[in-house]
Amino acid sequence: MLFDAVAAVGADTPRAGFAGPLLAGWWLRRRLYETVVHHADAAIALGAPYALDPEVAADGISEWLSLGVALPLGESPLAGDDTLHLHVTEDLGDRGEWIVRPGVEWAHGHAKATTAVVGTAVDLFLVLMRRLAPDGHVEVFGDRAVLDTWLSRTSV
Repeated sequence: MLFDAVAAVGADTPRAGFAGPLLAGWWLRRRLYETVVHHADAAIALGAPYALDPEVAADGISEWLSLGVALPLGESPLAGDDTLHLHVTEDLGDRGEWIVRPGVEWAHGHAKATTAVVGTAVDLFLVLMRRLAPDGHVEVFGDRAVLDTWLSRTSV
């Protein structure tokens, strides 16, 4: 039904969205990651294995950053001059690294940051989605409080 609606208007057609004007095709990507996260919820609840292609997980992080940074839960997700570097352990090039700066700003790439969070693409994605605790799933370098503040101030 959603696919048919997007196909009918065209993926590049501007449409209203909860984060402001969006292209109609944006909704397909958003629904994909809603499904991916709830699939993880079911697997975690059942104690079942969960697998996701690292490139899909990495794109999910980018999609979430676009949405999560645009819709903070009140205060800025990063305090002061804090920065956050996210890095997956798989070889995904720039698609597997993000630098997040104060304000509503992030980009792919490698840079020094107040805090770096490193893990597999799937684990990092699930930590950012609050489906896994950081401990035991990702490594945090630098000020752990920056990650904790980020997670408490961004939407899921």
